[in-house]
Amino acid sequence: MAVSVTGEVDAVAVDLVGRAFSNKKNPGKVPRKIHKAEREKLKRDHLNELFVELGNALEIGVRTED
Repeated sequence: MAVSVTGEVDAVAVDLVGRAFSNKKNPGKVPRKIHKAEREKLKRDHLNELFVELGNALEIGVRTED
């Protein structure tokens, strides 16, 4: 029974490619999946907090009348 060198190389290449993709998709234990809407809400909340801090730093709410 003869095995060609190209067959072995192809098998190794497929194995390496498969591992590369599987490692990117599943790098270990993954916490509970967060749905897109939840991620977007967290992002909006974070941006709102940043804008409040910016407003406080610039004192937008306080206007002096000269």
